Amino acid sequence: MTVRQLELTDTDASTPSEAIVLGVAGLKELDPTTMPPLYERIDPEALDSLFHDRSPGTVTFEYAGYEVTVRGCERATLRSAST
Repeated sequence: MTVRQLELTDTDASTPSEAIVLGVAGLKELDPTTMPPLYERIDPEALDSLFHDRSPGTVTFEYAGYEVTVRGCERATLRSAST
């Protein structure tokens, strides 16, 4: 199992949803533009809105073979069942 902590504020992304796509693409060694649309798994605008003002909270969803857990607006955990 691969587990990676992603600091959402340490990426070139301007939103949490963008950081998730970039983070998973990096783990998969793929160009982010080839990733499946995030909106097929979760509403990106709702995710960004939820953590827009540094609100506390946790959201977990699956995306591109990873379980993504976003905690607040600064951190996400990406977990894969693949070895």
